[in-house]
Amino acid sequence: MPALGIPLTVDSQPEESTGNARVDAGQRALGAWIYLKYIAPAWR
Repeated sequence: MPALGIPLTVDSQPEESTGNARVDAGQRALGAWIYLKYIAPAWR
């Protein structure tokens, strides 16, 4: 199974070792995401 690994970099160590993570993945409208994910590949 093909997989993509992305190394993470940390600016500073957190005070606690557990908690939430935040990833900035950009912005895309829901309709555009659905089109690119499901509709466009059907025509390729």
